[in-house]
Amino acid sequence: MEWTNAVLILALMSICMVLALFAYLNHRTKKPYFSLWIGAWIFYAAYLAAAIGLQESPDQILLVMTRRACIGLSALFMFWGSFHLSGHPRSMKELKWGTVLILLWSAVAAIVVRDRFWITMPVFVLLAAAGAYTGVAYLLRRKTYHGATILGIGFLLWGAHLLAFPYMERSQALMTLGYFLTAVVTVMIVIGMIVEREVTMAEQSYRVLFDSTSDAIFLVDLLSQQIVDANAAALRLTKYSAVDLLGRPFTDICPSLRCETTASVTMDALKIFNAVFRPFSEFPVTRANGTTVNCEGDTSLVQSHQRSVLQVNIRDVSERKKVGQQLRRAEKLSALGQLIAGVAHELNNPLAVVMGFSQVMAKRTGLDEKTRNEMQRILHESERATKIVRDLLAFARPNDPQKTLVNINRLVASVVETQEAVIRAAGIQLESKLPADLPRTMADHGQIEQVLVNLITNAVYALSMREKPRLLTIRTEENGYYIRIVVADNGPGIPKEIIGQIFDPFFTTKPVGKGTGLGLTISNTIVQEHRGKILVESQPDTGTRFIVELPMIPSGIATAPAEVLPAPKRLPEQHTKRSILIVDDEPGIVEVLTEVISEIGHDVASATNGSEAMERIATGKYDVILSDMRMPGMDGVHLFETLKEKDEELAHRIISVTGDTVSPDTRAFLESTGNRWLSKPFNVQQIIDTINEVLDDQPVSV
Repeated sequence: MEWTNAVLILALMSICMVLALFAYLNHRTKKPYFSLWIGAWIFYAAYLAAAIGLQESPDQILLVMTRRACIGLSALFMFWGSFHLSGHPRSMKELKWGTVLILLWSAVAAIVVRDRFWITMPVFVLLAAAGAYTGVAYLLRRKTYHGATILGIGFLLWGAHLLAFPYMERSQALMTLGYFLTAVVTVMIVIGMIVEREVTMAEQSYRVLFDSTSDAIFLVDLLSQQIVDANAAALRLTKYSAVDLLGRPFTDICPSLRCETTASVTMDALKIFNAVFRPFSEFPVTRANGTTVNCEGDTSLVQSHQRSVLQVNIRDVSERKKVGQQLRRAEKLSALGQLIAGVAHELNNPLAVVMGFSQVMAKRTGLDEKTRNEMQRILHESERATKIVRDLLAFARPNDPQKTLVNINRLVASVVETQEAVIRAAGIQLESKLPADLPRTMADHGQIEQVLVNLITNAVYALSMREKPRLLTIRTEENGYYIRIVVADNGPGIPKEIIGQIFDPFFTTKPVGKGTGLGLTISNTIVQEHRGKILVESQPDTGTRFIVELPMIPSGIATAPAEVLPAPKRLPEQHTKRSILIVDDEPGIVEVLTEVISEIGHDVASATNGSEAMERIATGKYDVILSDMRMPGMDGVHLFETLKEKDEELAHRIISVTGDTVSPDTRAFLESTGNRWLSKPFNVQQIIDTINEVLDDQPVSV
């Protein structure tokens, strides 16, 4: 009796260990079969506790009922947990009805059936069957669960032990042995669960790392070449679901392996994979939707569940290639920009010579009408070439806008005035609508002028392709928080298939020699830098509207100095003869400037660079200096700085002449000096007016 009680207490303690472990596993894993098994072990512990009580009072009906009910409920809950483990869960409603039947059977059996064996045997058979079912369920999962073998054998032994237990109860010694075996088998189950838990935790940690990596990882069986596992990145790359991907031949994903297999039948599987997955070698990966993506990868042999599998790491290189192509394109554009800037700068000098002599000749008296018209044609084409050169420079060297408060109506009126002669000469009717109360905006005056000139030029070209009446409308308006400049024509319109390309660099519908395809590109860039946008509306045979939207400044708010409007032009005064020094390394520029300045009655000297100019200044007196910016030896910048140290007054009478006003460095220097400057190619009248302005401000040299 004492030995039996001792063994019962030992068995009860072992069950309590199992109960505590299952409660912990249930808390950490939230698996439904653990919560059901907790119930089974609680009822089994109650069964053992009732057995201890019956050792002292074997005829207590209540203890007999409790013991029989607990062993039956333990079996029932064990079965329901095993159903969940095997993937065939039963409903909780059935469990409730089973519980009611077990309780009724226990009560009736305790009163009616007197033979303990026939009362106990059916319940232990049920419990033994539940243990055996659980053991089989674990053994079937031994390929994926490291502790499954121990647990499967443990539950099978537990079931066999319970099946024999009713026979052992006929002998006190055998019953004591039976309770001892209960403790041993229970400890075995505890060990299996602990092993399972540790391995599961390790596998979960591995799975987190496996799924969190950015590379697509596939585990491929070397013999069958089927995918046995894949991480989340692999699913994203291939567009397959986990169900569709696992078990699929890897050649479906990587068809290059199929080619290698055909060409190398005698090679083993590892060599076949290594032939495809070479360092820096690209191969196509086929997705579930049939599309392919360029990838690169590597392989390594690993052991998984007592078999050799190949771990294949794959990286999508399509985005990297795209970035590389964009970088190479940017480098090409940068090199092209430098080339364009250099070519455009060199074109400015011959253009300045052609325009200068053309303007001089056009002003001469005695020319017949035919010659004068031809000279005007040369001037017109030269001005068109000048615009192309300036567009090229603006594209090659984009300049940050120098914003001031601008009255858009004044700006538009000024541009319309300068373009009106060209518009009227093309037989175009011009309408302008500029409301008086339009708010101001922050803008670079020169850049917005450039945008408007580009839009007007495009409209004039479009209207030249249709019969009269030709109508060009330019208007300004307020629209919400924006000021709008609208340039509309009734030309042929823009075809729908190309309207999305009109802002692309070098895209043009004009014939060769009629346009560069940069006007709208530069205009769009300028407007975007002003935090605005260009909209286009066009209908075939109806016309086109370009709408420039610029953020407006509410009236009464001044966030920057207002634009400095040019003073009204006055007629140049007749100056006494002065001495002018021309500093330029281009003989044609020197020649045309000499002729223009000589005709207005001044003495002219010349120098090819800054050093030669300083030598002349050292031996003579000069009232104004016209200096190029880029020259061999001492350039225009160093000439100004050197002369400023020796004669600051004369240094501020230098008029800089340059074809590179869009360069940030050049622009910064010109603005820092406070001097007047001219852009190549220049207008002859601009030269005369600027020299007169400088002479008006300075005393005559002696």
